[in-house]
Amino acid sequence: MSKQTAAILSAMVFAATLLGRPVGAVLHGYATLGLAAVVLLIVLRFVDGICLGGAYTSATPLALEHAPKSRRGLCGALIMTGYPLAYCSVALITPRVRRSGPASGAGAGSRPSRTRSR
Repeated sequence: MSKQTAAILSAMVFAATLLGRPVGAVLHGYATLGLAAVVLLIVLRFVDGICLGGAYTSATPLALEHAPKSRRGLCGALIMTGYPLAYCSVALITPRVRRSGPASGAGAGSRPSRTRSR
């Protein structure tokens, strides 16, 4: 593959990632699409995981090539720990935010309860 073709393909992948992000915001729920909504969400999460893996594998060599020799290990480690640290941070922050929000309390974030009339 020529360098020009590789550059074009890389730009297309980058553009597809940017254009694909808003899809999750307009994804209809189970009430509208039924089981197809669940399947579509799983497929989109799978594709997102593949893209994340591609970002890691391309960012690490790029960072290591441009880092000073004495700092290459640190640069590689920072890239590899970015996702796990973010995941842990979100796991620690989310319960605090849920407790402090205006809708905190019993049933916060859940659907309204439906009572059955007898």
